Amino acid sequence: MDALGIARFAAQKRLRPTPLSDEAARELRQLVHLRERTIQHLGDRVRDLHKAIDLTFRELARHVRGLDTELATAILSRYPTAHAFLKATVSDLEVCFDGRRCVGRALARAIVSAAKTSVGQHQNITL
Repeated sequence: MDALGIARFAAQKRLRPTPLSDEAARELRQLVHLRERTIQHLGDRVRDLHKAIDLTFRELARHVRGLDTELATAILSRYPTAHAFLKATVSDLEVCFDGRRCVGRALARAIVSAAKTSVGQHQNITL
């Protein structure tokens, strides 16, 4: 929507492109390169997390939308493995994780239940 508004504005005003200075172009290339490296690094970390979860609590991936979400991060920071859930109760997990959003009773019950039957419950591995 914003791009459409900008395009209309540019078409109406018949703006001429302003050439970038060599310094600005060099800085822009550096920023694009940094962005690409950051995205690659984040992707690598998410892939590493998937590998670790596959070993320690594979069932969690069925209950959260993605391991790179705030919800998964909040859960994994408190309970990084299925073994860590052994003493957890639904009430322990059913907490607000960012001051506004909560895990919720149904999801907490499903995750605790999955952890207690997970093969990973027997592994006391920390991530």
